[in-house]
Amino acid sequence: MYIPTKTTSENHSIQQEIRQIVIDPGHGGRDPGGHRGNVEEKAIVLDVAKRVKDKLLYDGYEVIMTRERDTYISLENRVSVANDLNADLFLSIHANTANDSSINGVETHYIGDSASFARLLQTTTVNRVNMNDRGIFESPFYHFPTEDS
Repeated sequence: MYIPTKTTSENHSIQQEIRQIVIDPGHGGRDPGGHRGNVEEKAIVLDVAKRVKDKLLYDGYEVIMTRERDTYISLENRVSVANDLNADLFLSIHANTANDSSINGVETHYIGDSASFARLLQTTTVNRVNMNDRGIFESPFYHFPTEDS
């Protein structure tokens, strides 16, 4: 995964808006996520997240990880990290599995006004890793309960 650092009209304005990024390696601890043989999703995404963190730090972003080792963190606590910091971006990394081998590729989910960044991230990732483009989706996976909900 890679966030472009070349200045183009589209990504230049996006980069100016994003300084602090929370990276969430999905699953962890008692929640292994999907698996293929002996390989568990929680280990794959932690490795990928650490690599993404290193790249982003090199490019000058402030990066906070929701977990740096194999520990369980609730979904509420993962989201709280980003909300409490008022982070510019919350990036949750997953490596889903499916029994149907035709279901494969990269997809990016976003909420709010992050569509342009999601599109940039999706396009760059698909081109960089040469995988099937499954698209971008607005997906409010979790929201904090309010008095109205």
